[in-house]
Amino acid sequence: MSKKILFVDNSTRCFCIFRLPVAKAFIAHGYEVFVMSPEPYEYYVDRITETGAVHIPYRIGPKFSLFGDFKLLVGFLKKYHQLKPNFIVHYTIKPNIYGSIASGINSISSLSVVPGTGSVFKNRGTISQIVWRLYRFAFRFSRKVWVLNEDDRDAFLQKHIIEERKIEILPGEGVDIHFFNYADYKRHTPFVFLYMGRMLREKGLEYLVEAVKRLHEKGVGGFEVQLLGLVDGLSKDVISEEEIRKWEREGLVRYLGSSPDVRLNIEESDCMVLPTFYGEGVPRSLMEACAMGRMVLATDNVGCRDIVQDGYNGVLCKPKDVDDLAFKMEIVLSMSEKEIREMGMNGRERVIAKFDERQIVNRYLEEICL
Repeated sequence: MSKKILFVDNSTRCFCIFRLPVAKAFIAHGYEVFVMSPEPYEYYVDRITETGAVHIPYRIGPKFSLFGDFKLLVGFLKKYHQLKPNFIVHYTIKPNIYGSIASGINSISSLSVVPGTGSVFKNRGTISQIVWRLYRFAFRFSRKVWVLNEDDRDAFLQKHIIEERKIEILPGEGVDIHFFNYADYKRHTPFVFLYMGRMLREKGLEYLVEAVKRLHEKGVGGFEVQLLGLVDGLSKDVISEEEIRKWEREGLVRYLGSSPDVRLNIEESDCMVLPTFYGEGVPRSLMEACAMGRMVLATDNVGCRDIVQDGYNGVLCKPKDVDDLAFKMEIVLSMSEKEIREMGMNGRERVIAKFDERQIVNRYLEEICL
């Protein structure tokens, strides 16, 4: 009888973008694979089932609530008891907390993967303190906890959320270096700064827009900022499409919407920009850009500095600092085509060495199959 593995995520879309190769690897190793995630996008559910995995939809609220979270825990308990998997992998806050507790009660081994801490460790409010305590309790039931960078590991240890022996660093969630292959670089006119990600305030988009204003006021031109990604209505921090369109009318950005395949957008850009102050894991957009040989301008922020070595494959700026961001954008604009190309090539070498998807998949197989 084949073994069963269950992956539990809070986003069907994110599971497909970041974690589907892991599911495919377990199918190739003879496992029955189940993916439990919300079902807002038929396209992504189809991608899951096409691999041979079974998709199990469930409901999860974006906010913490006593009744809603208790209902979620009970749902996990029932489903785990019914399915009886040999192993469960949880992703993101609520599955990591309530799923880990449910797997422990059902005596099922589990792994918790923390893709990023978001605002949890930066805020000092009541909700953040509740989350810390829930993590501390829930992670007693996890066999291991994986975080994506040293900053998050240190934060979990400093807050005594988990024992040092149980926490390890998974270096990002990996990128397919063949799918995101090197694209030869030639400078574009106008020069293109590309932001890829959700339209969230904590990703620093307002600071980016203000930096563009500063440069325009100085008479610096010959560039445009493109925004590619979802207006995520589930996030409390979301920037509305109306606000983005206003920026467009003012000539500050160009909004491209979202795309299931971002490679052409990366190829037609000169520099990936990510002015985030969010609690990142290891930003996917930066890995994909570097894999395709594009330099990066990002904040000296958790996760970003794992990918960007200042002056080697990109430029780092201060978080929440409009003046420094504008200054660094001007530095990038002053660079020659040759310098930008060399930084892009350095970035690809860095991704191959540290973030190749195959290394990440093998880590899962070694942890769970052995």
